[in-house]
Amino acid sequence: MRTRLPNTVHDWEKMLKRVYERQGPSGFAKYQYSISSILRLTKTSTSLQKLIEYCSDIPNPKDVLIDTISEVMLDNTVDTGARVAAAATLRVLIPRMQDYPGLKGAAIVEAMKEVLQGTREASLHDALTETINAANRRLQECPRAYEIRI
Repeated sequence: MRTRLPNTVHDWEKMLKRVYERQGPSGFAKYQYSISSILRLTKTSTSLQKLIEYCSDIPNPKDVLIDTISEVMLDNTVDTGARVAAAATLRVLIPRMQDYPGLKGAAIVEAMKEVLQGTREASLHDALTETINAANRRLQECPRAYEIRI
């Protein structure tokens, strides 16, 4: 039997959505590196938003996925709906981070605070505020995270 690999970003998006629908979050989680690449390449807001929403169900997010979703949230050229979805997904994923959650979480929170100061979008402002609060609750377990500066 031949397996045909997707050759366009759109085909990869469809394939990843199909994986999520058929295999659920655990099957979808196996493709975190591919998901990260597709999120970086996706230009349509609805596709980007849907993939980000699926990511919120991943039980053990890898750093690459957290970084990519953070990039989407912080990018002011991305549609507000996708940025709000990214903030909501990070709110769920930050408590699940495994590798150095305090350090990475603190860096994400500091970046969100900077965006929060410069945004006028009410929905983005609310999403960022909720995510910062959720992350801060998680980071209380690692208070030294805020002491380390690069």
